[in-house]
Amino acid sequence: MFSKQGFKVFVSLLAALMVMPAMALDTSTVERWADSMENLQEWAEREGIEDRPGAKIDEPMDFDFERMMAESAREHPGAERVIRDAGFDSIDEWARVGGRILSAWIAEEMAAESDDMDAEMAEALREIDDNPHMSEEQKQMMRQQIEQMYGMRADLAYAPEADRRAVRQSRARLERIMDTPGD
Repeated sequence: MFSKQGFKVFVSLLAALMVMPAMALDTSTVERWADSMENLQEWAEREGIEDRPGAKIDEPMDFDFERMMAESAREHPGAERVIRDAGFDSIDEWARVGGRILSAWIAEEMAAESDDMDAEMAEALREIDDNPHMSEEQKQMMRQQIEQMYGMRADLAYAPEADRRAVRQSRARLERIMDTPGD
């Protein structure tokens, strides 16, 4: 059926399709999610639901936007109606889109600060190496911690370019919704 080369190509394509993310975000989806957030904020005000501080995070890599948004929406029965009115089939779909938007947002923010962060990490490593009051074991431990932070930053900074582009196009509106100052 397949030549050896053809089979390799087929397996490679199949593997690529299995790991491929859902359809890329587009501006219309980001705007629809933004609509839902504005509507949820208005609904919460009318219902007297106070905004709570974010969930406590023990490990930065455990920061799961999608799970946190879905759990928060499920705490309030009326939230699902608002989410469905914005065109989402379920809380899970809405949270999945929101998680991707927030991941793309963070990737954009980290890309903008990348050079400064790289310089700060390089300076911290230099200071550790130059510190005469630290043992070699302490220096090695500190280097590992900095490298681990650098790796976590790289993980958080990843988002598909199409998602990042859609978020960039709606940046001003997302900043207002998330109540963050612009650049």
